[in-house]
Amino acid sequence: MDPIDYIRDGVDLKSLSDVPAYSVHNEEKEGKSRFIASSYLKIRPLVQDDGAKFACEAFHKALDHRMRNEVTLSVLHPPGPPRIEGYEEGNIVKAGEALTLLCISEGGNPPPQLIWYRSNVQIDSTYYQILGETATANNLTFIVSAADNTGSYHCKTSNAATKEPLTASIKLSVYYKLLIPRHEGWKSQAQHGRTSSKSE
Repeated sequence: MDPIDYIRDGVDLKSLSDVPAYSVHNEEKEGKSRFIASSYLKIRPLVQDDGAKFACEAFHKALDHRMRNEVTLSVLHPPGPPRIEGYEEGNIVKAGEALTLLCISEGGNPPPQLIWYRSNVQIDSTYYQILGETATANNLTFIVSAADNTGSYHCKTSNAATKEPLTASIKLSVYYKLLIPRHEGWKSQAQHGRTSSKSE
């Protein structure tokens, strides 16, 4: 029986010997007056190890109990790619209407930041974690304008484990009316994303 055991979330790692992410190295020395046992656990951390509790238990026949120490592992890992809800490309919205876009990114340690951009200009960084979930979100509410028909909205997420931000983007299709003065029998006519004129 080994004098030192390792346990992950209540499961002895010896029962997980087929998992290559863990390897245990033991060393024992016996002197004239004492017995020394040393050990270390080598871990190749995976995403699922984030938050796992690893315990080291030592025991000896001269003791009536086991000695135990425990740590909680924190594994840095990037968030999932962001997704945008609240609008599907191709749908038409009218200028002057209120629109709410929701950007969501799952996971990530540390929790990621989620930032909205319009045509590469930052417009909102009020992201938050969804209660009871491992997701981060950012709501963007705005009044649709004619200028939105030519612009695009980007949501970018990143944390300490990402080399480059992960991005989701959408382009709006906006129905708007462009008013121009009437001249010599010409009048304006509103269309999807543009204005055409015709003679009476």
